[in-house]
Amino acid sequence: MSESKFDTESKFGDESKCESKFDDCKVNDELISKVIKYCFGPDFIGVFEKYISDNASLFYDQVDLDEEEHRLEYTELFNDYLALYEHTMENWLEEHDFTLDEFNNCLVDIQESGTNQQKYFVKLLISSGEYGCFYEVMLREAQKQRNGTPLYEN
Repeated sequence: MSESKFDTESKFGDESKCESKFDDCKVNDELISKVIKYCFGPDFIGVFEKYISDNASLFYDQVDLDEEEHRLEYTELFNDYLALYEHTMENWLEEHDFTLDEFNNCLVDIQESGTNQQKYFVKLLISSGEYGCFYEVMLREAQKQRNGTPLYEN
C-alpha cells in the first residue's frame, strides 16, 4: 500500500514535538477546537458523504458475499479516499496558516496530554484512516442504497 500523509504509524508515531506556530499544542486549544468544529461540520463531512454515496454502488455485489478477499479496486478507492482527506484537511489548515505536518505532530501531543474530547477526536481521525472502517462504511451505504434508504444523499 502506498504511504499516505495520514498513515498512522509514520505520522502519528512520530515523537517530534509541535513547532513553529503550534509551539505548545496543549496551549493551542483554540486551533484544536476550530479543527474539531470543522471536522464535525457539514463542509468537511459533506465531502466524504458525497464520496461514499458516489462510490457505494461498486460494493453492491459485496454486500451479500461472505468473502474475506477484497478487490484491488477497493484498495484504490481507499487510497483515493485518503487523498481526499489529505486535500480537504490540508486546504482548511492552509487557510488558517498551518501545515498538515504541523497538525499531525500536534495530534501526537494530544494523544499524550490532550483533553478527553481532543483524544476522542484523534481516535476518530485515526480510525477513519483505516481500511477496515472504510470498507464497513462502504458496505453499509451499498446495502442502504440497494434497499432504497441511502445514508447519504448526493
